[in-house]
Amino acid sequence: MEQERICKNCKFFKMHYVYVGTSFQRLGRGHCMNDEISWKVRKHNMSSDYCCDRWESNEDKKEDRKERIETVLKSMRTTLIHIENILKEDLNTD
Repeated sequence: MEQERICKNCKFFKMHYVYVGTSFQRLGRGHCMNDEISWKVRKHNMSSDYCCDRWESNEDKKEDRKERIETVLKSMRTTLIHIENILKEDLNTD
């Protein structure tokens, strides 16, 4: 399925969030991080529904992020197993 060509679906768009209570909420605005666009334009808040001619799909970015998260979770699992083994050994020596 083709993505809608708006900023929130662009690989250069960084969404702004606000921390409310115990979670982050999207503000619907953000910044463009594309170096090919002048800083004068990029520094201003942009609506996530806006789109310019430099738009590029963020699908690859989402896949990369998913892979990095999976790698971190596997590493955390290994670390937790090591901690569990240390705690078991400590219980057995007391």
